[in-house]
Amino acid sequence: MPQPTVVVIADDPIVKEGTDAYLSRVDGLRLSPIDDLPSADVLLLLTTRITESTLTLLRNAATVNRNRGRRVVLVVNEISERELVRAVELGLTHLLLRPDSTYERIVEAVCHPGDCVLPTSAIRLLAEHVKQVNSTGPQSHGLSHRDIEILRMISDGARTAEIAAKLSYSERTIKNVLQALMKRLRVRNRAHAVSWAMRAGLI
Repeated sequence: MPQPTVVVIADDPIVKEGTDAYLSRVDGLRLSPIDDLPSADVLLLLTTRITESTLTLLRNAATVNRNRGRRVVLVVNEISERELVRAVELGLTHLLLRPDSTYERIVEAVCHPGDCVLPTSAIRLLAEHVKQVNSTGPQSHGLSHRDIEILRMISDGARTAEIAAKLSYSERTIKNVLQALMKRLRVRNRAHAVSWAMRAGLI
């Protein structure tokens, strides 16, 4: 099995150097230069705060993305509701707030493909956003009860194996359902699907 490739971008050169040094010692990971971003498995972005440059970087990364399964891991001091929604729309899959993050948690986010990881505070921000934009009431948008239940469990932080166990399906079935769901909704990843479902008032 090929090693996942990771591109690390940080607004602080000392943070970048320290993160590179730590990840280089993790078995099963391979660091890549920014030129390899279009085909990289993981984009790890470490920043003090979200700026327009951060969003532009995410937008450009999404534009050149040739890897549909790529994880985008963002480590940031704090994030507003508007910034979170935009980041998710631009491909964010994992969010770690710096006060609560460690190298071990960063490695966990980088090494676990397919799972969307958002802290509880971020889920609350998305929920608050939904209250503001969703005034028409929930509609199914053609999604089945199973689809909605899976999205609800993802929003609660459940991983693929946990969802499969609770719904009595195989992990492969859950992954296939999610792939079909993301294609139908035209969303980039699981976090984007959760954001879409929240906006639609489904979860």
